[in-house]
Amino acid sequence: RIFDFSVQFDVSEKEIVQVGLIRQIVDQNGRYQGSISSPKFCKGLPEEISRYLMNEALVYFEASSPMMQQIHEWTRGQNYTGPLGIDSYLYRSHSGEIVLRPICEINPRYTMGRVTHEIRKSVSPGCSVRFRIEKSGPTHLAPLSFDQNGKIKSGELCLNEQDQETFFTA
Repeated sequence: RIFDFSVQFDVSEKEIVQVGLIRQIVDQNGRYQGSISSPKFCKGLPEEISRYLMNEALVYFEASSPMMQQIHEWTRGQNYTGPLGIDSYLYRSHSGEIVLRPICEINPRYTMGRVTHEIRKSVSPGCSVRFRIEKSGPTHLAPLSFDQNGKIKSGELCLNEQDQETFFTA
């Protein structure tokens, strides 16, 4: 595996709409550790990965693609409407080529990637959000700073209460 990501959608009876592309942070065993939502999904990625995503992979996740139309049909058959996240990844074949696994998981719910995307709505334009889950301990957060419109431009925010029985911090 060389790059994990998720694609976030809103599903209605009438249509399926892509709402965001999210980088997934996973450990060497593939366990989720966090997400990144950026204004430009491919910015900062190695050129080879960025080019593959833009030219080969992301077309699968367009609402009009055959794959997404099949998923929309499936959601209609389940009478499901609401948020939907599709986890995917890129890996290298034995010959060294980049290969897309377009569906690793389908999550018909709000995912941590979707939460990350939603948090970015409160962040200054041009800024990214990094959401992570860590083992709890003393938390020293960088103070928040805001732009002229009251949107967050830097800092850290803990999303859950911290007490002696808290094992993880978001």
